[in-house]
Amino acid sequence: MIGLLPHSLITEEEIASVKTLRDGTVRLSDNPGLVKLAVVERRRRTGRIGTCLLDPAYRLRGGAIATSVSHDSHNIVVAGDDEEDMALAVQKIEEMQGGIVMVARGEVLDALPLPVAGLISDGTPEETAAAIRRLTKLAHGHYGISQDSDAFMTLWFLALPVIPYLKLTTKGLFDVTRFDFVPNDAALEDNRGRVGDRISSRPAAFFACRHAFPAIRAFSSYFLAFPRVHLSSFVI
Repeated sequence: MIGLLPHSLITEEEIASVKTLRDGTVRLSDNPGLVKLAVVERRRRTGRIGTCLLDPAYRLRGGAIATSVSHDSHNIVVAGDDEEDMALAVQKIEEMQGGIVMVARGEVLDALPLPVAGLISDGTPEETAAAIRRLTKLAHGHYGISQDSDAFMTLWFLALPVIPYLKLTTKGLFDVTRFDFVPNDAALEDNRGRVGDRISSRPAAFFACRHAFPAIRAFSSYFLAFPRVHLSSFVI
């Protein structure tokens, strides 16, 4: 699963034991405490939906959150602990033609429409900033999302496959260090080598890039320290 780091856009690779159906499907009702993440292609009707498990540290409980803001491809990203709530949240995104949607127990709790390309609000800056503050309060209050995570900034960057280590795309889970897709099944991935083993075998060009990772981490920490400013600049 994608592991989260406090106040950072960099992720880690985590392993968790889960109950599955015979076909390998992970059903959230059989795995209390787990959070699913999905990325849904939203432009060319390809039907592509990438799925994986998200670090329980995100602590989303009792519903789902979906957004059409998702750097850089801006597909729909949805996270939740209930598949039906996740599906409803994506459906609402389609109806609004973009935005942020928060769902719990089959009901839409709140939403922020972003009707311009699914990225930009048609409200005033003051209205949009107030909506973001309201949604953020709901995310940490109702859903219990950890204060170590910016509820929306985290989702917006989980589908950006250029920042280490694991990210999710419409085609599946992507290992940025190897620049290749990896299976959700850790047993299958073990046959191809763990992340630590792969890093040590990368060519010199990779190590040149690897030296930039601390700078990326520092930048992301600085970036997330001012969520209101940057949230507003992204959605207005």
